[in-house]
Amino acid sequence: MNTTIQVRVDVKTKQEVQKILKKAGLDISSAVKMFFAQIKNRKTLPLEFRTENGFTPAEERRILNDLEWTKKHGKRFTSVDEAFEYLNS
Repeated sequence: MNTTIQVRVDVKTKQEVQKILKKAGLDISSAVKMFFAQIKNRKTLPLEFRTENGFTPAEERRILNDLEWTKKHGKRFTSVDEAFEYLNS
């Protein structure tokens, strides 16, 4: 048994997506069916969300935490040579 799904999306987005899918040999209906099949198979969304900086939220949190730790506890060097001397000691 089949069912129909209606989705509202602005015209420009639909046209841009259709062009991309056409290059891949797909139409919107086929792409949505593939998306649903992946959700069903994986039992989760088949997407990796990224922040505006290009990192996953977990990666960005780790980087920001590391940066904060470094600001509080890190050692500053005036040159690369000084940093290598410190690391080699």
